[in-house]
Amino acid sequence: MNFDAHCEITRKIFGSDFFSVHRWLDGEFDQSPDDSPFNHWLPHHHLEAIRDRFTSGSDEFRSACLHVVCDWIWHCDEWHLPENREEVASLLRDYGVRVVE
Repeated sequence: MNFDAHCEITRKIFGSDFFSVHRWLDGEFDQSPDDSPFNHWLPHHHLEAIRDRFTSGSDEFRSACLHVVCDWIWHCDEWHLPENREEVASLLRDYGVRVVE
C-alpha cells in the first residue's frame, strides 16, 4: 500500500492524515533492486515499536496499527498485527520473502 493511501485512510477515519506516523513507519523504506521492499517493515511494523513510540489508545497509536494491518492485507491478503520484529521476520519468511536483518 502506498504512502498517500495510508494518509487518505487515516484522514477519513481519524480526521488527520498522520503524515508523521506514516513517515516513521515507512522511513526505512529502500526501493533498491537488491533489497526486498518488505525489509523496511522490520523496525516499526509491529506492536512493540508502536507501543514504544505512541501512547496506547491514542489516534496516532491506532493510525500506526491500522497502517500495519493495511500493509499485510494489501500485500499478503492476510490480517496480521505482529507483536515484535522477530514475528515480522518470521511471517515474511513464511510468505517467501528474503529477509535481510
